[in-house]
Amino acid sequence: MDVGPALADAFRAEYVFMASSVADPQAMAALFQVSGSPTMGGTPPNPLHAVPGSIATKLSYFCKPNQTTRECMDFFRPPLEDACKLLAQVRPPRQRVGGLLDTPLKYFVPNSWGSTMLLLLTPSYGGVHKLKSQCQTDTAATQVLVALRCFKLKTGRLPQKLDELVPEYLPAVPLDDFDGKPIRYSAEKKIVYSVGVDFQDSGGMTREEARKWWEANRPNEPLEEGEEPREWDLPDASWPIEF
Repeated sequence: MDVGPALADAFRAEYVFMASSVADPQAMAALFQVSGSPTMGGTPPNPLHAVPGSIATKLSYFCKPNQTTRECMDFFRPPLEDACKLLAQVRPPRQRVGGLLDTPLKYFVPNSWGSTMLLLLTPSYGGVHKLKSQCQTDTAATQVLVALRCFKLKTGRLPQKLDELVPEYLPAVPLDDFDGKPIRYSAEKKIVYSVGVDFQDSGGMTREEARKWWEANRPNEPLEEGEEPREWDLPDASWPIEF
């Protein structure tokens, strides 16, 4: 299952919604309360009170739909293009700078309302690609565990390498969506594992190793009796083979 295309579709839908919202001058006027001060970002002076001309002229200066749409497109293009990539290939999220809210003078520049609303309303997507890779790798691990179970039922043993599962049980060894290499397997430890967000192969962890690591590295987050650390909280997300 490849969830990348679905993530790309979600970014496209979010872009369409945001672009139609932040590029509407009337919506901007309502949010900024033409007769008073903005509803968000403190109470800087209302630019409409300081610029001569009609309301329509003022709105066209402070909210330029085409420019706002371009800025919205620039915001969503990187995460959309990276939706189907490995996590190791994903570019860092664009820094969200609150410059337009820092000083009142910055409200008196062209398209200040459009840029400010874009800043306030666009979502933070910093963790979305990581969650996508976790979901993809969870699925890969599940496929491998099912194939290992079938292999053991037929042969009475676990394979030394995952290549032994191909092609009878798997068309190919599923990939780790973090670095694009085949998902890891240790016959000795009886685990399937991923390199995780640090992209370093640390050998995976058995249940006992995971608990010891947790106690050493998360002393302020003790586990309840019988509780196990979540796979993705470990350096190498690991799935034990319990058959």
